Amino acid sequence: MPASAFAAGIPSEGDLRTHGPVHLAYLAAATQASGRLVLASEEGNWALTYRRGVVEHAAGSRQEDDLATFLVQRGLLTAEAAADARQIAQGLGGDVLSALVELHLLDPAARFPDLKEHGAALAYRALACEDGAWRWEPGIAPPALGFPLGSRWGILVDAARRIDPTRVRERLGVRGALSIVRSGGRVDVADLMLNPQEARAVSRVDGVRSADELCALHPAEADVIRRAVLLLAETELATFGAPRLVAPPPPPAAPPPRPAPAKAKGPPPAPAPAAPPPQLEPLQATAKRLRDADHFEVLGVPRDAETSRLKAAFFALARTYHPDAAKEGEPEEARALRAEIFARVAAAWAALETDEGRSAYLAELRSGGSAQVDIGRIYQAEQAFEKVAPLAAGRAYADALARVNEAIALYADEPEYHAWKAWLEFLVAPEPQRRTQRTTSEKAIEAALQKSPKCVPAWLFLGRMAKVTGDVPAAERAWKRGLEQVNDAELERELRFLKR
Repeated sequence: MPASAFAAGIPSEGDLRTHGPVHLAYLAAATQASGRLVLASEEGNWALTYRRGVVEHAAGSRQEDDLATFLVQRGLLTAEAAADARQIAQGLGGDVLSALVELHLLDPAARFPDLKEHGAALAYRALACEDGAWRWEPGIAPPALGFPLGSRWGILVDAARRIDPTRVRERLGVRGALSIVRSGGRVDVADLMLNPQEARAVSRVDGVRSADELCALHPAEADVIRRAVLLLAETELATFGAPRLVAPPPPPAAPPPRPAPAKAKGPPPAPAPAAPPPQLEPLQATAKRLRDADHFEVLGVPRDAETSRLKAAFFALARTYHPDAAKEGEPEEARALRAEIFARVAAAWAALETDEGRSAYLAELRSGGSAQVDIGRIYQAEQAFEKVAPLAAGRAYADALARVNEAIALYADEPEYHAWKAWLEFLVAPEPQRRTQRTTSEKAIEAALQKSPKCVPAWLFLGRMAKVTGDVPAAERAWKRGLEQVNDAELERELRFLKR
């Protein structure tokens, strides 16, 4: 079976019609496997190389899969340089990126978004295969310049989202007419980070109806429902039972009779104040209780609880209060309350997850220190900060700076926010003022590192500012200092490229 082969790290192979590429990618991610998944079809051949369940390199056999061709189309490489790189790549195991770096034709750090976009697109094409053969080659490491193309589950879920609706229906096949039941797998559905539409579709799976029945009852959501059911099936989060007949959607309810006009004269009585919807009351009570609770009380465990019990409590609460767990018809306020509660639960788990963190927190409690925080503002700050990196990657530096300033206004105690602010202020500074701004930004980043020495972005920004202003020795010193604090692949990569 593929599952045991991935988990045990032994070679395996098979037919893609028996085990589809999305399911194979799920097995690699779920078992945190390291190796290469080769997919061969009539359309082409692809290879995805994993490190601990994360895709770190993707390659394809078709002309449109070629990295050099992609860069030429982007205007980042000339056709002549592309030809030189392909020739050199023959002696580097076919790795065009390494050839480009050897020839000093490309700075991977500067073109990271383009390289990531190209690699992710190859992964999506590979996981769209429908027939052919697959082969798992354990223990094969990504190339030296490989890097994560996405999160462990992100590539898989995004690939499923890109499958054409007609193909989704074909992949479900006869399973579409079978009753579908949610089941436990190697991953929790919350880890898939489904969007609101997908989460709603998953919530419609009631253990009785089939996908075809659910689509008939909710025709406007049919494509999303089938895609969600396919994703559940491929990730072992659903099983199928007996065949079901597709029931027509229920007829609309008859409108209630219009009340007879009132005979009494005078103004109508004032309406009674509306009570909150029933589903809001328990959420409001829980949110209020957790605002004044310590981390152990939030998770509902005693202060001597072991890590396994803390983890179980966290996942149980996360499944209940994650915003995507909202039931159909819940008001927007309910989703906001779920987000507040989930953020509070996540903060408690983050503080207690490690033995060191738990010991420090217990010492704080014994000393009478207050562990209460405004988790609502922290959650809002994180929501703003999540937009910073994508904006910066798109070179919208002013917009990114506005978002990080928003995050700091909500929660000023996060060192990483201040590191990003300093870096973005350097980027938006006019060219003549760059060197002066570098000095100011360096002081702010060093202050952030005093609070959080393992903040990788801060170390990266220190070196990049030095590199941009032509101070290569300072860039090298910054990245070496960073590696003394934290073992990080991106810092190592920056140093390697700098020396070349």
